[in-house]
Amino acid sequence: MILSKLIMHVVFCFSLLSGFRLLGQGAAKLPPPSGVAVFTIVFEERATDTDGTSASSKVEVRFAPGAEWHGYFGSNFGSFGRPAEDTRTPSGLYKLRGGLFGLRPDEPMCFGILSHKGSASAGGRTISGPGSNQHSSSGNDWSLREDAARFTRTKDGGVLRCAPVVYQEEEPPEFALLGPGAYDFDQAGKDRYEKLMNFRFTNEELKNLKNVKKVNEASLTSTDGTIQQWFKCTLTGEPPEDETEVSVEPEDYDGWIPEGNFEKPGERGNRLKIQVKVTKKDEPDKLRKAKITFSFKKVGKQPGVCINWPKTGAGSDYDLKIRQEDNTDLEVLGPDEARTKELVEEATLVISCYDYGAYGTLVITAKDEDGKDLKVKVRGKETTELAIPLDDNANHIADAWERQNGVVGYPDNWDDAGASGQRTKGDGLSLFEKYRGVVVLEGGQRKWTRLVPRQKVLFILDEDDMVLLDAWKKAADIHLYLLSEEMAEGSAGSEASRRVNHRLSDFRNGDKYAVVMTKKPTNDAEAIATQSGGVDMGETSIGNSPKDIQYCRVFPDHIRGWILMLRNKVKNAIANAGTPNEGPLSKRFPKWLLEKAYARLQDPGTVESLYQQGLHTTAIHELGHACGLPGHVDGSGTEAPTGERSCFMCYATQDENRIYIVLEALFRPDALLPLSSGIFCTPGAAGGFDCHGKLNVKDN
Repeated sequence: MILSKLIMHVVFCFSLLSGFRLLGQGAAKLPPPSGVAVFTIVFEERATDTDGTSASSKVEVRFAPGAEWHGYFGSNFGSFGRPAEDTRTPSGLYKLRGGLFGLRPDEPMCFGILSHKGSASAGGRTISGPGSNQHSSSGNDWSLREDAARFTRTKDGGVLRCAPVVYQEEEPPEFALLGPGAYDFDQAGKDRYEKLMNFRFTNEELKNLKNVKKVNEASLTSTDGTIQQWFKCTLTGEPPEDETEVSVEPEDYDGWIPEGNFEKPGERGNRLKIQVKVTKKDEPDKLRKAKITFSFKKVGKQPGVCINWPKTGAGSDYDLKIRQEDNTDLEVLGPDEARTKELVEEATLVISCYDYGAYGTLVITAKDEDGKDLKVKVRGKETTELAIPLDDNANHIADAWERQNGVVGYPDNWDDAGASGQRTKGDGLSLFEKYRGVVVLEGGQRKWTRLVPRQKVLFILDEDDMVLLDAWKKAADIHLYLLSEEMAEGSAGSEASRRVNHRLSDFRNGDKYAVVMTKKPTNDAEAIATQSGGVDMGETSIGNSPKDIQYCRVFPDHIRGWILMLRNKVKNAIANAGTPNEGPLSKRFPKWLLEKAYARLQDPGTVESLYQQGLHTTAIHELGHACGLPGHVDGSGTEAPTGERSCFMCYATQDENRIYIVLEALFRPDALLPLSSGIFCTPGAAGGFDCHGKLNVKDN
């Protein structure tokens, strides 16, 4: 009779649970996840037979979202509102929704067994675990893979369905008495048993599950009257696990911008300090201990320290490094990894920076003394990754610099800087390259600087300082930076455009070239002085941007000769004043004023000052050619003295030159530029040549 009862028990359970996996069937042991236990049920059972045999069992089971979907949860997953190919596990869905209350109406949850303990007794024998007929393939372990309970969310709460859990064995036979539903009951008994297996929750209870306690109890008598069974199921919500979490807080993170060391490339620039603290969850004052590991998931390896420095050396090494000398309390395993030497409550990591455009992703992980992974929060967010520097839009540029320059959220390859009225936008440098910066000459000294992203830039190699940087900037609305030979790929003496961004950045749009401005001696100043016609002050090769320009030259001897030639014109005007040979100068100026101007022009200092004016004006004119500008031309396309007279690209008439020399000698001998030059003309100016609008410094 006992064996037949046991067989009936198995058949009955299977049909009643309609597809539930039986406890222990083919389960593999899984490590329990952290912090996902939801509730505990204590299952108590007593059973007696009219033949005098009896048995009892008491098992406490902790339930948690399972590792896989079971039964109709798996085979008919699509019927629960999500596609069948959805790969989220029950525990993954539980975490996503933030608990049972967060589940959507009709959304299910599948529970396995996180842990169990208890005992069962019968016939003078006691067992403290599942019997042999309940063993899984891995032993007597019941795991999260078990189909132990199911929950379905409703609009008003939810329903949890389970089967009473008992420890049972075939020998002695009396253990079979413990099997829930092992015997036939009348309809009232079946209803009581069904109710025993269901726990109903309100929304408020689901919100505060840890405070919930529910008891289901039932007494059943088999149809033949031989078996009396009593069940009690006591459910309590799990109190929050005493979780340990690791908080990560970088110092001055919001404003931190990486800096290399241009004065000593290869040595560190600035540093970022990262503080780590191990505490009880939600109680930062209660310290815990953990073993912490820091490692770079990604880190830039750009040559040099910025886009052009140094010319050689400082190769493609880590731009961010973990150094032992900065982290004496840590075990540094390499430039990209370190860990605490033991379990610690707090730790500090110092990261050294070697590039002005350094970036990386640091991963922080932690384990407790049992080797269990701990939750890591970086700046309050549950993640193990820290972007260095702060970079919310992932363009590898520090958000602090973006805020300072009004380019928040722009991509790293942005190149749309404009100047009012100019047709070509951009200058060939990416936003990342302007951020990474460049070494330039300023006041005769090397200086590293980040570039203004919304401003066009041009670079020049000009050993003789012929181009006035501020005058160019004022006229062109394009910032001009002076470089030395060591700051560009080539040399100034080669008279060829040289690449500036030769220390290749990770994010670039192409090559950026400097204009090389040189003097070309001709040793013919005295010969020029005896001429009476026009004089070429310089020359530039044909091209539409700095990349194309093979040479950009100024003829110093021609400028000196031109000054002497104009001085002779003044001398002749004095001699011919009041005679039939009187020329434009003597007609315009009284003789005494011409004599005063000529006396000034006899002074070597005045001649030198006017020579410098000629150098500056000519150099800016030739630089205009290097940026795609033709000189002013007449209707036939020939260069001619036409258009706005103060435009750098305009050609003066002989009369204008004679007037210039008198006025400048008398009133402005120390001026950097002549009064007759100072702008690039626009369509609204005389002649409407629009030199300003045609300026182009973009090579790509």
